[in-house]
Amino acid sequence: MLKRLIAKIVMQGDQIVNSYGFGEYLPLGKIEPTLKRLEDWEIDEIVILQADHSEDPISDFCILKSNMGDLGLMTPMAYGGGITTVNQAKKIISLGADRVIVSACNGDFHYLIEEIGELLGDQSIILHLPISSVFKQGVKSIKIEDLPKVLRCLNQSWGGELLITDIESDGALDYNQRFFEDVQQNLLGFNFSYFGGICIDSDLNGILGSVNLSGICVGNNLHRIENPVFNFRRKMLGEFRNDTLDLANFS
Repeated sequence: MLKRLIAKIVMQGDQIVNSYGFGEYLPLGKIEPTLKRLEDWEIDEIVILQADHSEDPISDFCILKSNMGDLGLMTPMAYGGGITTVNQAKKIISLGADRVIVSACNGDFHYLIEEIGELLGDQSIILHLPISSVFKQGVKSIKIEDLPKVLRCLNQSWGGELLITDIESDGALDYNQRFFEDVQQNLLGFNFSYFGGICIDSDLNGILGSVNLSGICVGNNLHRIENPVFNFRRKMLGEFRNDTLDLANFS
């Protein structure tokens, strides 16, 4: 399966933020210049999560769109932030999102993605699974030992995509290969993209061989330096020359 390179953007209000463990955030600036940069880098997809979403995700998305200016974004975009009804999903896609992101921390997520799939097709859905190995106060997540139970709620023929987030590695320069392997063994039969501490090219060595891995997500590193994006791209296309990156460049 061809792997996609995905940019994951976390928003608070109208500000892009660096996210650390889905509990701490560092404001970085407005979204429009970042989107333009991602277009120039030819990122395959942009995932936007509204961390401080309201009870009205349609209104939140409209505000986000207004902050994008007149960019005319060509890169596919997925949006998530408090989507709990099929009508919200339908409206957000009609307003310009290519896909919607539903959280598996929503106890009724399996009913919601079934309804959205019937109306818009399974391919319009990303199911976000923020996974942790330990409980973290104030952070909604799924314990890794509960992952099989969550996945049993999905039909094996479901055609959407899972977005796996390693909560402990969110915002850290600390990709955890063992955690990836523990999660991956539960995901047979489901296409998934993966996010969590991937920051240097060698992190890809243990992940690209996964048959049902559909995408690699890059988050905070997008705002540090652009070289990782290009090096990831070359390696994912089999063109990487094994150049060595200095980890100090990322700090």
